[in-house]
Amino acid sequence: MLNENQIDVFERWNNRLTLIWKWLAALLLLRILWGIVTIYPSYFPADFSTPFLVGREGHFRGLYRIIFYIHIVSSPIALFGGLFLISDVSRRWLPQIHKVVGRFQIAIVCLAVVPSGLVMSFYALGGAISTMAFLFLSVLTGVSALFGFQNALRRRFDRHQRWMWRCWVLLSSAIVLRLLTMVLSPIGLDPVVAYRFSAWISWLMPLTILELANWLTTQSTQSNLGSRGARGPRSLPK
Repeated sequence: MLNENQIDVFERWNNRLTLIWKWLAALLLLRILWGIVTIYPSYFPADFSTPFLVGREGHFRGLYRIIFYIHIVSSPIALFGGLFLISDVSRRWLPQIHKVVGRFQIAIVCLAVVPSGLVMSFYALGGAISTMAFLFLSVLTGVSALFGFQNALRRRFDRHQRWMWRCWVLLSSAIVLRLLTMVLSPIGLDPVVAYRFSAWISWLMPLTILELANWLTTQSTQSNLGSRGARGPRSLPK
């Protein structure tokens, strides 16, 4: 059984490895997000040979056209903002900036990303199956943002952090969706079937992984607290 010093060493190394993993994941996400943003010139004006616009010619007008542009402009802003907000740097060293950016993040998610996502859901490739996936995604994203904001106002920062992680993971489903499309396209799977599958897995899989990580963290914390409590408090130096 590990003694107290060994547990402390393990926790320090675990924190360092977690930090390295976070930075590597952030760099990967930024690279993918940058790749998505660089094709934006194809949307102004709309080039329907672009993969994301294929099949949208029939309804790319009126309200849908406005909603489409609101969504593709607000979503990357929310992703970049979320990446900044979940970082330890913003929370520990830039608390005032974190607070201001956080309020802006809630506004852009709840007033732009979620409403535009709800409308676009009804035009998703793959019919009702894809529509339901994106409707659930939009609602859960909005709920996570609002609960995160509510817990911040009540100074329940542990709960706030967990809800905002959920929100950011759900926002990141756009990146996972494109990765899944890239992986599934070469294997000859029907594009509509692949898109229906990706529409659900793109947010269910990351959200499940996050909830599992939260559960494991809670169990580990409780176990460490119980172990230290059983040993009693550390003796003070004489």
